[in-house]
Amino acid sequence: MGTEVNLSVNKLTIDWGKNNSFTGHFWLFDNSNFCLRHDDWNYSDGELALSIKLSDVKFRMNVLGYSLMECENRFKELIERQPNGTYIVLNFQILQRIIFEINLPVVTDRYIFEKNYESFYDWLADRIRGDHEYSELELAKQKQIGDEYWDDLDYFLLEQVGPYILLRLFCENDNNSKMNLNWYCHEVIENGWVSLADIEYIDENMLKVSHDAIYGRLQEIAIQESRNNSTIASMDKWLKLHGAKNYVTNYIKVSNGGRTSRIRYTTPTFVRNVIHHPENKNNSFSKSNLINSINTIILILKSVLPDDHKEAR
Repeated sequence: MGTEVNLSVNKLTIDWGKNNSFTGHFWLFDNSNFCLRHDDWNYSDGELALSIKLSDVKFRMNVLGYSLMECENRFKELIERQPNGTYIVLNFQILQRIIFEINLPVVTDRYIFEKNYESFYDWLADRIRGDHEYSELELAKQKQIGDEYWDDLDYFLLEQVGPYILLRLFCENDNNSKMNLNWYCHEVIENGWVSLADIEYIDENMLKVSHDAIYGRLQEIAIQESRNNSTIASMDKWLKLHGAKNYVTNYIKVSNGGRTSRIRYTTPTFVRNVIHHPENKNNSFSKSNLINSINTIILILKSVLPDDHKEAR
């Protein structure tokens, strides 16, 4: 049978895999501490999972490339890339409304199973087809195309839209904010299919781009507070005031004349400088340093932004 890996919103599985064949979701979580969870009905006795509140997931997704606007743009790109002969009439607004209306305490894996669906995606496709606004769009397209009309909605939702756009839409409903996103991935480590390092894998280039963007946004906020925060040194002091810790070693700065000096920076500034100055081979950081740094600046950004400004630009 093998060992299953599930990503679940409350008690609803939105992605799954088995053994060493699964998608890595570690970027959604702010730590690698496993918690005992009873959310998924497949684990009636409880199972260890990475877990995070949807309110925190929403903010992470906003600053890591999955804001609501970015999700809509991704969705539109998927529609534009459909091959000839496939007609997807679903638009983002209908999908957003239908996901928003889902009552997560009711719509669980057990509910999906008892309704005789193989997965949430099959149920969702039928829920969309039963929507009045969608039905009108589908009827208009059928009249236009004739017998050749084929939407392949089930495949589109599962294989192309996938879990992240749907997860971000679940985050839009404030009633879901205190629910957990759980990644049941501990058993594949325990059974020897993968290591913890495999679970913690995140694309490093994506992290560097995100780190640069978030650090830059924090700089804008710090400068708005005081123009004196426009230098790296003053910015680093600002970060310390907001909880950033010093990096484990000094940053080695090289002047135009080749002379070196050692400066103690916070981890976010150290990482920022290494990213910005690849020509300086005296400094480096590990992926774990990068992940810790990005989690730090996400927390700082969340703490300094007012609630009505927490949507990523």
